[in-house]
Amino acid sequence: MLTSMANQLSAPGISTTYVQETIEILFGRAELAVFSPGLLSGAARDAGNTPTTLLRAGLLLGKITSSGKLVQASPTATDGSQNIVGILPIDINAQLMATNEDRYLPILTQGCVKASSLLIGGEASRGIAGEDYEYWVRAQLAPNFTLDDQPPKANSIGPWQRIEYVTADRTVVAADHGTLFICLGGSANVNFTLPAMLHGYAFGFYNAQDYNMTITSAPADTLIVLNDAAADSVALSTSSEKIGGGFNVYGTSTGGKAIVLPMLWEAQTVTIVTA
Repeated sequence: MLTSMANQLSAPGISTTYVQETIEILFGRAELAVFSPGLLSGAARDAGNTPTTLLRAGLLLGKITSSGKLVQASPTATDGSQNIVGILPIDINAQLMATNEDRYLPILTQGCVKASSLLIGGEASRGIAGEDYEYWVRAQLAPNFTLDDQPPKANSIGPWQRIEYVTADRTVVAADHGTLFICLGGSANVNFTLPAMLHGYAFGFYNAQDYNMTITSAPADTLIVLNDAAADSVALSTSSEKIGGGFNVYGTSTGGKAIVLPMLWEAQTVTIVTA
């Protein structure tokens, strides 16, 4: 198991900062872990820690495009660090003698990791479950990492982790992230009520029956659709234009909004309701 080690890769010098915790990041077969060299910026910060210059093992890292340096990953960044490129494998001080110090070190870029050991920038506590940006993290890590609390990618169906057939109204919840809902086999209209959308949420909806299918936002005014950034619902409800259409819905990082991408045949009409 990989454990954190305070200041193991610090530049030469004496540090007065010590870490007394030991945290396991990897699980399973250690040989599946891949470490790649990276240049950690001395300006990187662990905002959930005290002091913030002490970066804890498990911190998610992004890369600034212009400099190629690694800093704490942030979903709201626009400099390249909004894309997670790896995980800090050890505790390390970003400074030497109170001065920012860039340094090269191995970064964990692939492997089986414990979700409860990961650190989202700005969070004091470890773990991603229940955090606002949980599904942003899961989506970013999926290509190269297996998390211990979710099924492996081999169990997914195309871009979806699971398929659920629906015949009655359904309230969508956070645990449904990665689900494709298919209206099939029912005898009534179906309304899906979305959860409060968080960054990285992804849900799919497909209508395979000749009844209305509606996607409703909760709270209201949070759907981004054609010519409307504050819609309440979208629906396939026009006669003879219901079967075979659908929507993919993705959470954004700002204001709990949801981007709605229609999957329609040319002749299908979407009914948009707005306040």
